[in-house]
Amino acid sequence: QICGEVSRTTPLAQFLSHQQMDVKRFLSLPQGQQQVALTKLAKEYQEFAKTWEAKQIELRDLISQRQNVDAQLTENKTVKDEMDGLPEDSQVFKLTGPVLCQVDLEEAKDNVNSRLNKFDTSINRAEKDIKRVNDAINKKKEKMVQYQQFFQQVQLEQMRRQQEQQQKLVQRAQQRQAKKGGPPKPKPNQPQQQ
Repeated sequence: QICGEVSRTTPLAQFLSHQQMDVKRFLSLPQGQQQVALTKLAKEYQEFAKTWEAKQIELRDLISQRQNVDAQLTENKTVKDEMDGLPEDSQVFKLTGPVLCQVDLEEAKDNVNSRLNKFDTSINRAEKDIKRVNDAINKKKEKMVQYQQFFQQVQLEQMRRQQEQQQKLVQRAQQRQAKKGGPPKPKPNQPQQQ
């Protein structure tokens, strides 16, 4: 290993380059390489978590924008409905800055229809963006769940192995005691076990 790089032929490199996180393959690594792998996987998990959070914020912003456009669309539909009910000789005024300007009814209807089309296009674009970001969030979430499951499986397997080792130590101690002729004799200041 040079400058922290891992040779591509080592078991660690093979584990890290493998697409799926395999607990048995991980546990077959030497202890030091397990720590290196866990550190790398924890960093990857943190990166997924950061991008997931960023995508969540992006999704909230997109939904908020879509809601604003939807409110404008509703408002303009109301204006269109009111204009459609006006007689053809009605006077229509448009507020431009602080000034009311008279506008031809047909021109006003065309302007409202143009805005409605623009809002429809904006809503369609927003829906596509929301779907795209939602899909990205779901993919990140799936990957994060895989990491969490892997970490849990590794922890459970390590605990199981520790318990096995402890049981073996207890069995060996019991076997040694049995060979020596029974339970251990108490030391002078210890009460006898019954």
